[in-house]
Amino acid sequence: MYGGWAVERDGPMDDFIPSEDLSGVEQLTRSAVIATQNVARLRRQLENEPDEFTRSRLLKLLLLEADKSRLTCQQLDRIDGHMAELREPTYKQVELVEKANLKGQMSSGR
Repeated sequence: MYGGWAVERDGPMDDFIPSEDLSGVEQLTRSAVIATQNVARLRRQLENEPDEFTRSRLLKLLLLEADKSRLTCQQLDRIDGHMAELREPTYKQVELVEKANLKGQMSSGR
């Protein structure tokens, strides 16, 4: 599954918005949606097609689209896994920075 947060936490990181360009992930997501729609369309055409030769070609296209969809979903799952692995160290780093800032404020406020 993709799109879920692996770590839940209350605090400043809840509103964290990554600064990287997400167009690659968005592109993969769009590709997965299109492939899924194509699979559904080809499946309907295959069910209603009386010509054996055309059915054979539709079946080949259907298998290719299903494979594309599977590969795209695997890529998205892998990306989501990498993001989940990085979330906890990112939270810890932010906490360390917040503590350091707080200590700095406390020592300069004396």
